[in-house]
Amino acid sequence: VTPVKDLGDFDSLDALRARVREDMEKQRQGAAEAALRTSVMDSLIAQTPFDVGPAVVERQLDAQIASLQQRFRGQVPEEVMQEQLQRAREEGQPTAERRVRERLLLDEVAKFCEIEIGDEDLQERLGEMAASQGADLAEFERLAREQGWLEALRAELREERALDWLVGEADVTESA
Repeated sequence: VTPVKDLGDFDSLDALRARVREDMEKQRQGAAEAALRTSVMDSLIAQTPFDVGPAVVERQLDAQIASLQQRFRGQVPEEVMQEQLQRAREEGQPTAERRVRERLLLDEVAKFCEIEIGDEDLQERLGEMAASQGADLAEFERLAREQGWLEALRAELREERALDWLVGEADVTESA
Protein backbone atom coordinates (compact mmCIF):
# COMPACT_ATOMS: atom_id res chain seq x y z
CA VAL A 1 0.00 0.00 0.00
CA THR A 2 1.36 3.41 -1.03
CA PRO A 3 1.05 6.16 1.56
CA VAL A 4 -0.96 9.21 0.38
CA LYS A 5 2.01 11.49 0.97
CA ASP A 6 3.98 9.48 -1.63
CA LEU A 7 1.41 10.37 -4.32
CA GLY A 8 2.08 14.10 -4.16
CA ASP A 9 1.57 17.07 -1.90
CA PHE A 10 -1.51 15.73 -0.10
CA ASP A 11 -2.20 15.88 3.62
CA SER A 12 -4.88 13.23 3.59
CA LEU A 13 -6.83 10.75 1.54
CA ASP A 14 -9.67 13.28 1.34
CA ALA A 15 -7.29 15.84 -0.19
CA LEU A 16 -6.19 13.29 -2.77
CA ARG A 17 -9.81 12.42 -3.58
CA ALA A 18 -10.67 16.10 -3.97
CA ARG A 19 -7.76 16.57 -6.36
CA VAL A 20 -8.76 13.55 -8.43
CA ARG A 21 -12.36 14.84 -8.62
CA GLU A 22 -11.11 18.29 -9.64
CA ASP A 23 -8.86 16.83 -12.34
CA MET A 24 -11.67 14.65 -13.68
CA GLU A 25 -14.03 17.64 -13.79
CA LYS A 26 -11.44 19.69 -15.69
CA GLN A 27 -11.03 16.85 -18.19
CA ARG A 28 -14.80 16.56 -18.59
CA GLN A 29 -15.18 20.30 -19.13
CA GLY A 30 -12.30 20.29 -21.61
CA ALA A 31 -13.86 17.45 -23.57
CA ALA A 32 -17.26 19.18 -23.56
CA GLU A 33 -15.69 22.44 -24.78
CA ALA A 34 -13.80 20.61 -27.54
CA ALA A 35 -17.01 18.83 -28.61
CA LEU A 36 -18.88 22.14 -28.70
CA ARG A 37 -16.17 23.78 -30.80
CA THR A 38 -16.17 20.83 -33.22
CA SER A 39 -19.96 20.91 -33.43
CA VAL A 40 -19.95 24.64 -34.20
CA MET A 41 -17.35 24.12 -36.95
CA ASP A 42 -19.31 21.14 -38.33
CA SER A 43 -22.41 23.31 -38.53
CA LEU A 44 -20.59 26.22 -40.15
CA ILE A 45 -18.97 23.94 -42.74
CA ALA A 46 -22.32 22.27 -43.51
CA GLN A 47 -24.06 25.65 -43.91
CA THR A 48 -21.32 27.18 -46.05
CA PRO A 49 -20.57 24.94 -49.02
CA PHE A 50 -17.78 26.06 -51.35
CA ASP A 51 -15.19 24.49 -53.60
CA VAL A 52 -11.67 24.05 -52.32
CA GLY A 53 -8.89 23.87 -54.87
CA PRO A 54 -7.01 20.57 -54.96
CA ALA A 55 -3.64 22.35 -54.87
CA VAL A 56 -4.53 24.05 -51.57
CA VAL A 57 -5.65 20.74 -50.08
CA GLU A 58 -2.44 19.10 -51.32
CA ARG A 59 -0.32 21.81 -49.63
CA GLN A 60 -2.24 21.25 -46.38
CA LEU A 61 -1.72 17.50 -46.67
CA ASP A 62 2.01 18.07 -47.28
CA ALA A 63 2.14 20.22 -44.13
CA GLN A 64 0.35 17.53 -42.11
CA ILE A 65 2.78 14.87 -43.37
CA ALA A 66 5.80 17.09 -42.61
CA SER A 67 4.49 17.65 -39.09
CA LEU A 68 4.07 13.91 -38.53
CA GLN A 69 7.51 13.25 -39.93
CA GLN A 70 9.08 15.79 -37.61
CA ARG A 71 7.19 14.43 -34.60
CA PHE A 72 8.22 10.80 -35.17
CA ARG A 73 11.76 11.29 -36.49
CA GLY A 74 14.19 9.40 -34.30
CA GLN A 75 11.40 7.76 -32.31
CA VAL A 76 10.52 4.96 -34.72
CA PRO A 77 12.59 3.11 -37.31
CA GLU A 78 12.78 4.93 -40.66
CA GLU A 79 11.09 2.08 -42.53
CA VAL A 80 8.12 2.07 -40.14
CA MET A 81 7.90 5.86 -40.28
CA GLN A 82 7.83 5.85 -44.11
CA GLU A 83 5.02 3.27 -44.09
CA GLN A 84 3.03 5.36 -41.61
CA LEU A 85 3.60 8.56 -43.60
CA GLN A 86 2.46 6.84 -46.80
CA ARG A 87 -0.71 5.64 -45.09
CA ALA A 88 -1.29 9.12 -43.65
CA ARG A 89 -0.95 10.58 -47.15
CA GLU A 90 -3.41 8.08 -48.59
CA GLU A 91 -5.97 8.54 -45.80
CA GLY A 92 -5.36 12.19 -44.95
CA GLN A 93 -7.19 13.90 -47.82
CA PRO A 94 -10.51 14.43 -45.97
CA THR A 95 -8.74 15.83 -42.90
CA ALA A 96 -6.65 18.16 -45.03
CA GLU A 97 -9.71 19.39 -46.94
CA ARG A 98 -11.60 20.01 -43.69
CA ARG A 99 -8.65 21.93 -42.24
CA VAL A 100 -8.50 24.15 -45.34
CA ARG A 101 -12.25 24.82 -45.08
CA GLU A 102 -11.92 25.64 -41.38
CA ARG A 103 -9.05 28.05 -42.00
CA LEU A 104 -10.84 29.86 -44.82
CA LEU A 105 -14.08 30.17 -42.85
CA LEU A 106 -12.36 31.28 -39.64
CA ASP A 107 -10.33 33.83 -41.60
CA GLU A 108 -13.59 35.32 -42.91
CA VAL A 109 -15.08 35.37 -39.41
CA ALA A 110 -11.93 37.07 -38.10
CA LYS A 111 -12.18 39.71 -40.85
CA PHE A 112 -15.87 40.24 -40.09
CA CYS A 113 -15.15 40.64 -36.36
CA GLU A 114 -12.01 42.67 -37.03
CA ILE A 115 -9.95 40.29 -34.91
CA GLU A 116 -6.28 41.16 -34.82
CA ILE A 117 -3.55 39.55 -32.75
CA GLY A 118 -1.15 42.05 -31.24
CA ASP A 119 2.41 41.51 -30.16
CA GLU A 120 1.28 41.28 -26.52
CA ASP A 121 -1.05 38.40 -27.40
CA LEU A 122 1.77 36.66 -29.23
CA GLN A 123 4.14 37.18 -26.28
CA GLU A 124 1.57 35.75 -23.88
CA ARG A 125 1.14 32.60 -26.01
CA LEU A 126 4.90 32.22 -26.39
CA GLY A 127 5.19 32.48 -22.61
CA GLU A 128 2.59 29.77 -22.13
CA MET A 129 4.31 27.52 -24.64
CA ALA A 130 7.76 28.07 -23.12
CA ALA A 131 6.44 27.41 -19.61
CA SER A 132 4.68 24.22 -20.67
CA GLN A 133 7.96 22.92 -22.09
CA GLY A 134 10.11 24.19 -19.24
CA ALA A 135 12.02 26.43 -21.64
CA ASP A 136 13.45 29.90 -21.23
CA LEU A 137 11.08 32.45 -22.84
CA ALA A 138 13.84 34.44 -24.57
CA GLU A 139 15.37 31.27 -26.00
CA PHE A 140 11.96 29.98 -27.04
CA GLU A 141 11.15 33.27 -28.79
CA ARG A 142 14.54 33.27 -30.55
CA LEU A 143 13.88 29.77 -31.81
CA ALA A 144 10.39 30.77 -32.98
CA ARG A 145 11.84 33.70 -34.95
CA GLU A 146 14.63 31.60 -36.47
CA GLN A 147 12.24 28.87 -37.55
CA GLY A 148 9.73 31.38 -38.88
CA TRP A 149 6.66 30.21 -37.01
CA LEU A 150 5.66 33.45 -35.28
CA GLU A 151 3.23 34.38 -38.05
CA ALA A 152 1.76 30.87 -38.06
CA LEU A 153 1.24 31.22 -34.31
CA ARG A 154 -0.38 34.63 -34.84
CA ALA A 155 -2.73 33.08 -37.43
CA GLU A 156 -3.54 30.21 -35.06
CA LEU A 157 -4.45 32.66 -32.29
CA ARG A 158 -6.63 34.63 -34.71
CA GLU A 159 -8.46 31.43 -35.69
CA GLU A 160 -8.96 30.52 -32.02
CA ARG A 161 -10.47 33.92 -31.30
CA ALA A 162 -12.74 33.67 -34.34
CA LEU A 163 -13.92 30.24 -33.18
CA ASP A 164 -14.40 31.62 -29.65
CA TRP A 165 -16.64 34.30 -31.14
CA LEU A 166 -18.63 31.71 -33.11
CA VAL A 167 -19.08 29.54 -30.03
CA GLY A 168 -20.24 32.57 -28.07
CA GLU A 169 -22.78 33.43 -30.75
CA ALA A 170 -23.99 29.85 -31.32
CA ASP A 171 -27.50 28.87 -30.31
CA VAL A 172 -26.65 25.67 -28.45
CA THR A 173 -29.20 23.09 -27.37
CA GLU A 174 -28.19 20.10 -25.30
CA SER A 175 -29.30 16.70 -26.50
CA ALA A 176 -29.46 13.49 -24.51
